[in-house]
Amino acid sequence: SNGGEKRAPKFPMPVNLEFLLAYGKLNNDDEAIQHVLLTLRRMAMGGIYDQIGGGFARYSTDMAWKVPHFEKMLYDNAQLVSLYTHAWQVELDPLFKQVVEETIAFVQRELMSPEGIFYSSLDADSEGVEGKYYTWELPELESVLGDLLPAARDYYTINANGHWENGRYILLKQGNFESMTARLDMPAAELERQIKKINQLLLDARDERPKPALDDKSLASWNGLMIKALAEAGMVFERQDYLRVAEEAAEFILTKITKPDGGLFHAWRNGQADIPGFLEDYALMADACFTLYQSTFDERWLRHSEALLHNCLERFFIPELGVFSFTPREENDLGISKTEIIDGVIPSSNSVTAHLLFKLSHLLDHPDWEQVALDMLARMEDQIYDNGSMFAHWARLMLSQVKPFFEIAVTGKDALLLTWQMQKRYLPNAVFAASPQGSSLPIFQDRFSDSETQIYVCQNKACHLPVSKKDAALALIDTPG
Repeated sequence: SNGGEKRAPKFPMPVNLEFLLAYGKLNNDDEAIQHVLLTLRRMAMGGIYDQIGGGFARYSTDMAWKVPHFEKMLYDNAQLVSLYTHAWQVELDPLFKQVVEETIAFVQRELMSPEGIFYSSLDADSEGVEGKYYTWELPELESVLGDLLPAARDYYTINANGHWENGRYILLKQGNFESMTARLDMPAAELERQIKKINQLLLDARDERPKPALDDKSLASWNGLMIKALAEAGMVFERQDYLRVAEEAAEFILTKITKPDGGLFHAWRNGQADIPGFLEDYALMADACFTLYQSTFDERWLRHSEALLHNCLERFFIPELGVFSFTPREENDLGISKTEIIDGVIPSSNSVTAHLLFKLSHLLDHPDWEQVALDMLARMEDQIYDNGSMFAHWARLMLSQVKPFFEIAVTGKDALLLTWQMQKRYLPNAVFAASPQGSSLPIFQDRFSDSETQIYVCQNKACHLPVSKKDAALALIDTPG
């Protein structure tokens, strides 16, 4: 009834939920989709979600998402922004959009550095007490809220259900908004106004408290996850400001946390970058740049993604194993290389690299890259079948093989607008390219017409005749030949 896995502690596991959502969509399996949506709704109503400040804690200590371990990590919040964005594409629930906006606001407020990149995490404790920053005693609520207390008590479960320990309450939502307006005998607009005010008062009061300690390292890998999330949310919710923040962060990393030869550093702190990048830094930043291309169709992002992947092949690929080492080859003393293939709370660096080799090979002419990706997937097949939950991002790549996978090229003066309209739909097995003026990308070859906008829906380089309306293109995707 609370979604997620049937155990405590309960971790959000966005990689697994992303697989289930894509699987449900591609197989018309409504049960899989509803499991994901239920999980996301329950998490958004629980204590694992910071009800007044946005953002998610690392995990819940109980089965009902009520009592979190109060630490907040960049990698969780980034991936959950992506996941809630995809959930909104599947079902336009305003709650999903609200979670995306509030979580991005939290990241920008509390995890963003002056340079515009992202810090790593916030501790669980403040003043030596876990959760003190995020929880409330009744007298404090009374003094901060005054006559708004009754609405807050009802809305945020400030009763035996919301009680945690030692007279402290965790804010949780209960039931739905409609049932609450009935209980309080209050019009929806008035209740909304009151809740806005309650949230602002509580956030301001909380801001006065000693804050949890900040880990102010900026990791290239985790920044990649956040840039990707901002790019997706920016495109889906038409938020130019999110896209701008994503582009500026990517720009900073590619200029300041990168060596002249294109090699990334792993971390940045106090104006210094040291440790050479690991595979995950290259892979997750390449994925971020690819997503920026999918969201803006500015080709320099596609070229950045291609260059980072090329670096992966040059620096990390172990031909005799057919996979990538976690550390650069020249650092693997005695020929011992650590490879990371298990998908956990973050997808494994090898599965992210395989996905990207596959996707980029469809937009750029790199058939050899697709071959590397498919060979990697073939090596993983038994493990995916034996233990799907530990290889969920690999399983996600397998969906591109067992279900039709589309390259969609859109050309002509309305190309960007039409593509963005199509991308409002959740299309887990598609990559897009769009260009109004003409482009040298291989996917656009012989596909420009001066007179009209054309949409080419292709599978494995074989294309349908172009169509000019998005609904006609979506119909070709929904009923593949």
